[in-house]
Amino acid sequence: MDGNAFMLVPEGLDPGEAQAREHAEALAGEVTRALAQPIELGEHSIEVTASVGFATFAAHASTANEVIGQVDLALQRAKRRGRSTIQAYEPSFRQQAEG
Repeated sequence: MDGNAFMLVPEGLDPGEAQAREHAEALAGEVTRALAQPIELGEHSIEVTASVGFATFAAHASTANEVIGQVDLALQRAKRRGRSTIQAYEPSFRQQAEG
């Protein structure tokens, strides 16, 4: 992860991958909406956008470091797609990164 990135690690996600992914995507949407609220500084208004990459632990990973790598690949894909994009990790991202 690079300098302008942060990671959220929610607890208590549903153990089923589809439900965990749904919950993670909803959380990512909440984060992007919260960050998109304009910040007023005197006469200036600042708008922040965020690209979000996420992965669930069940998404073909067995360690926390593997999940972090998956999140990073999903984040890179989200950034390439444009501002305020949410991208779930897909196993094909690893193959494309290695190929």
